[in-house]
Amino acid sequence: ARKNDLTMGEKGEPEATTSPARRKWLIPLLILGLIALILVIVIPIVVTQQGPHDNRYVVGEAEARALALKVLKEVPLVDGHNDLPWQMRAHFYNKIEYANASLDLPLSFLHTNIKRLREGHVGAQFWADYVPCASQFKDSIRFALQQADVIKRITYKYNSTFEMAYTANDIERIFKSGKIASLIGLESGHAIESSLAVLRMMYDIGVRYMTLTHSCNTPWADSTTPEIKDHNGLTEFGKTVVLEMNRLGMLVDLSHVSFDTMKQALQVTKAPVIYSHSSAYALRDHERNVPDDVLKLTAANGGVVMVNFYNLYINKTRDYASIEQVADHIMHIRKVAGVDYVGLGSDYDGVCCVPKGLEDVSKFPDLITMLARMGLNEEELKKIVGNNVLRAMRGAEKIKEDMKNQKPYDNWIGTTPNASGCATDLYNTPLMTVPQSKALAEKVLTATPLVDGHNDLPWQMRASYFNKIEYANASLNLPQSDLHTSIDRLKQGRVGAQFWADYVPCASQYKDSIRFALQQADLIKRITYKYNNTFEMAYTAADIDRIFKGGKIASLIGLESGHAIESSLAVLRMMYDLGVRYMTLTHSCNTPWADSATPAVKPHNGLTEFGKTIVREMNRIGMLIDLSHVSVKTMKDTLAVTKAPVIYSHSSAFSLCKHERNVPDDVLNLVARNRGVIMVNFYNLYISCGRDNATLDHVADHIMYIKRVAGINAVGLGSDYDGVCCVPKGLEDVSKFPDLIAELARRGLSESDLKKVVGDNLLRVLRETEKVRDDLKNEKPFDVWLTLPANTTATACRSPED
Repeated sequence: ARKNDLTMGEKGEPEATTSPARRKWLIPLLILGLIALILVIVIPIVVTQQGPHDNRYVVGEAEARALALKVLKEVPLVDGHNDLPWQMRAHFYNKIEYANASLDLPLSFLHTNIKRLREGHVGAQFWADYVPCASQFKDSIRFALQQADVIKRITYKYNSTFEMAYTANDIERIFKSGKIASLIGLESGHAIESSLAVLRMMYDIGVRYMTLTHSCNTPWADSTTPEIKDHNGLTEFGKTVVLEMNRLGMLVDLSHVSFDTMKQALQVTKAPVIYSHSSAYALRDHERNVPDDVLKLTAANGGVVMVNFYNLYINKTRDYASIEQVADHIMHIRKVAGVDYVGLGSDYDGVCCVPKGLEDVSKFPDLITMLARMGLNEEELKKIVGNNVLRAMRGAEKIKEDMKNQKPYDNWIGTTPNASGCATDLYNTPLMTVPQSKALAEKVLTATPLVDGHNDLPWQMRASYFNKIEYANASLNLPQSDLHTSIDRLKQGRVGAQFWADYVPCASQYKDSIRFALQQADLIKRITYKYNNTFEMAYTAADIDRIFKGGKIASLIGLESGHAIESSLAVLRMMYDLGVRYMTLTHSCNTPWADSATPAVKPHNGLTEFGKTIVREMNRIGMLIDLSHVSVKTMKDTLAVTKAPVIYSHSSAFSLCKHERNVPDDVLNLVARNRGVIMVNFYNLYISCGRDNATLDHVADHIMYIKRVAGINAVGLGSDYDGVCCVPKGLEDVSKFPDLIAELARRGLSESDLKKVVGDNLLRVLRETEKVRDDLKNEKPFDVWLTLPANTTATACRSPED
């Protein structure tokens, strides 16, 4: 019965017994089935490994190879970027006569030698005159000249192979003679040290393109690499650099620059641009590549994107990329921008890792063959190989001819303060004349509220008049000699918003600090109401804008400092309800939950857990966190916890004056990432490290220094007027703010930069803090309670806790 079950067919019908005739077909059928199964498994794997364009090959290998070689014989292959000169420096100190430095040798650590260049059919090479970012503000010009020299010496040493080229016609003539044209591309803009004179001399020695930045921002252009963008693209001086390059006939190279810099350069330039070694962002989302919207702008400009071969810009790993993927980038740029706007910029000998199939400069013909297999015709291949770049060069040369009667630009940007101390001409020649800088300052102050982060007038009212503001001598209509502040001076100083310090002395800690805080907040409101034709209370960024537009000065309350809440989150919340919009976490004394900068003993090593809760609660209620006066460790702990930007209401740069109240460079960088603002203090002791010798220039130095380290978005003004004994010459009282803004304009800050320093940065921080508050609106208040040690000074004036 079991056997019968096994031989049953469909629906229990008996299965026919296999006859010998049928058995002879069984083995072939099994073999065919096995082959089909193998094909089903293997073909998808092979297709997956081959890449997206394998199914679009429309020309056979032999035919494509023949077309590629024909193109390479008729048109010079122009490679936009090769770093062989830097390898000569790194390995041989530019001593090209060393036997091992010979380009006749196939050195294993190089992608380039003469034999490979010949096999690669290279017709013209832009050699990178690379200058490392570490030389910025030091000896970058020396680097640039040394590398230009080695390019020329290599060319002259191997003069049967190379010849220097300076024009598109030179390239074609040299190619037709059987040699390789050598050109110099300066990488990058910091090598001109912000001098148009140096730019012109670089052109005279043979530089035919300049990359506006490398992996560092310059004082006039943002790079793509640093997280912090100092300028949001190009400054006004940066735009002048582009125009002077147009006038000279030097190609503007936008590899390495930020997307904003790309777009702004494309708006300004009159000539086609190049990207000497960049690829397509849509295929590899690396910031060094070019996004599609910029590809379209580049096409409209007539520029050329010269595709880079570095694995990391082609694929998502350094470890692998393929020649097919490089072809994909070329085809994508052709699709988005057009075939007229794509070229080759290998980056050979400047990168560690190049694609399989493009191992060195000899492999260019294989790439051209692959493009031919993908269906590109002879004309298209000639454009990619070299004609597009030659057209861009001729376009730049035509603009040069059109501008031949235009005088050289004579703008001069003053050297900015820097840690190297290597400049000898700090500010000697300004970007603007004094009348021009004053006019720009006036324009900025008319359009943007000047926000001062800290003024201690309320404490002076307490110290001199016991907060009795009705005393005749207490009138703010009087220019009192012992005060920095009066209404007339505030108006002369174009102050648009003032954070008045609700200062609570450390002597009141553990005693009556809350009373002090409430009395001073009351005083600030009474002053504002008494002089309501001049002042109006503000509680939001929108209030500041509205009050400024109404012709009044916005009054805000800043609580100085955290000991005034007596370690109570409830008191913190009530301070916010009273109108306090920032709180300085400490003054010159430690609190039970945070360390101050001033005392030698730091009991908490920064913030305690309760201190971190205070920071979070300040975020929740929308109160600005002020890190002036706190220890460096408290700064770092706070920046690690906060969800909102911080401020330093009145602090300066530690690198320029090593006082514990100032902010060190590593913290400046953290503040920049946090999107916070350091509002520069005017106290002599924090500016010049002496009470008697500070000047307005010193304050400007601190502002420019913070701009350089943390970026223009991270600096503001926090005078400390009427809270200090000694202020700089030129900044004697609140009427002098316009002179400081004019000096910053004189040093080269643009209108946009000045507006940020004056008030826009602080307004942004306030708005972002308000947004964090709104995002946390459904979060319950923190109800943590800090109990102080019993029977100590800390509790002597406190009732027993429940």
